[in-house]
Order: sequence, then C-alpha cells, then structure tokens
Amino acid sequence: MIGLDGKFYQIKYDGVASVIPDSMKSPFATVTFFKPQTLINLEGQINYQQLQQSLDQRLPTKNYPHAIRIQGNFPYLKFRSVPKQTPPYRPLADVVKEQSIFKLRNVNGTLVGFRTPKYMKGVNYNGYHFHFITANRKTGGHILDGQFQNAKIELDSLSNVEINLPKTAEFDQADLEDSKPTEVNRVKR
Repeated sequence: MIGLDGKFYQIKYDGVASVIPDSMKSPFATVTFFKPQTLINLEGQINYQQLQQSLDQRLPTKNYPHAIRIQGNFPYLKFRSVPKQTPPYRPLADVVKEQSIFKLRNVNGTLVGFRTPKYMKGVNYNGYHFHFITANRKTGGHILDGQFQNAKIELDSLSNVEINLPKTAEFDQADLEDSKPTEVNRVKR
C-alpha cells in the first residue's frame, strides 16, 4: 500500500496499482499528513545504499522518525509486492518467499517512505522503508534496490507518534511477545 497526495493505492501481486476504496481496511499502516520541512538535493547518480547513507548524513536529527518523498526520473528501480493474505495470517518471512519482483528502467514516479530510529524497533521497521508508484499511478511496490539520479528529497521530521491498536478478540489473543520485530527487520530487504 502507498499513500500519496491524499489517495491510497494497493499494489497487487502482479504489480498493478489501484485506488483503495474508503471501505477497505489495512492490518498495518504508517501514515502522516506530509509537511516537508527540509529539502535535500543529491547531485549525480547513486545507488540505494548510497542514498540511505547520504540521507543519514543530512538529516536534521536521527532521533525523530522522518517521512520522506522523492520525486523524479529513476534510472533503475527494483521493487516487490506480496500475495494477498487471508486468516490465519502467515509470518512475514513465509509470505516474502512468494513475492513478485519487478524492475523498471528510466521510470518517472515517486518514492514515499519513512526513516524510523533504532530505538523504535518493534513499533515500525527501523531504518529506511520506501514504496514506489509510477507517475501514471499504474504500478509500484516496496523498494528493494535502485539507482537515483539528481535526487530531490523532501523530509518531514515527526515529533508526534500515535499508535492505534485494534479492539478485537484476535488481537487480544495474539502472541505478540516473541521475536516478531526481529522477523520484520530480517525480511524487510
């Protein structure tokens, strides 16, 4: 799922993006009303690891979560989507074994995501987590790798975090005391 400019899109297993109806529910989402406070211009071409390192060097602070938007033409992007799940939900490590991988070259679009500090491990994936959608809003997914040319990056430092938990019997009975946060960080890539 990707939220951009007030609309939410579901990226299906085949990579096709579609607008999510207001009636649809999501088991997990990290969202914000994006208000960019910092603009970063990275000249030249860099890979995904270099993008993350460059951002870390330019962040106003690493102690807040940051919402991030990167728009432009991307020389190369590799991204994924996972199949639809139904109860009982399988562990994420099992689900990503069936992921679909997509690669695009010289594609226009937008990456949106978050950088979450390490101390928030378990609340969200710590580090960078990006999703991509093409400019025509036809395809996208979770970013695995890429090349970024003259990246124009907008940052919103978030000092307020709100967590809404479900009030359901399933949540009440779920075993959340094990190593699930570690699992999320292991399979994120």
